Amino acid sequence: MKAILVNDDKSLRWDNVPDPILGDDDCLIKIEAAALNRADLMQREGDYPPPAGCPEWMGLEIAGTIVEIADGAKEKSNWKIGDKVCALLGGGGYAEYANVKYDMLMPVPKNCSMVEAAAIPEAFATAYLNLFIEGNIKEGDTLLMNAGASGLASVIIPMAKAFGIRVITTVLTEEIANSIKHLNADRVVVTTKEDIAKF
Repeated sequence: MKAILVNDDKSLRWDNVPDPILGDDDCLIKIEAAALNRADLMQREGDYPPPAGCPEWMGLEIAGTIVEIADGAKEKSNWKIGDKVCALLGGGGYAEYANVKYDMLMPVPKNCSMVEAAAIPEAFATAYLNLFIEGNIKEGDTLLMNAGASGLASVIIPMAKAFGIRVITTVLTEEIANSIKHLNADRVVVTTKEDIAKF
């Protein structure tokens, strides 16, 4: 199969790589879209090696279609060939195919394109994990989300608001504050003008 590889000069090339080897609990995904995030950029620069056992090529978030299901994945899941899925990977998403453990797959939401779905796993899974599983936040609580213009904040703020959480966020300038009004934080603190510790 083909994948995007990084040359020594950090340019990219579309080149041949080994086909994925399906583990017993894996599904083979025909990749239709892949997201680009900071870890991919860091890997291209040589600052973010893929975890052990993961492909050397970049790509942490994908969306695609299941084209093969290993026996263990068939027994332990309800996935079917043809299901549209997205996933967070350790690496290897900038390719034609990827093998993904069945319990790391998420269905593509009905109202999302494959391009939109490829951008869901990292930010949305991280936001949900940190808010509701690790943070145990609930309706009526208040959340301080620093760096209100960050990519993660663009997911966390509306997610928290959807669950009835009061959100305070911080930014550096009024211009940035105006640029994130659509996120509907309850309060945006411009830290160059206000001391968040006194708020």
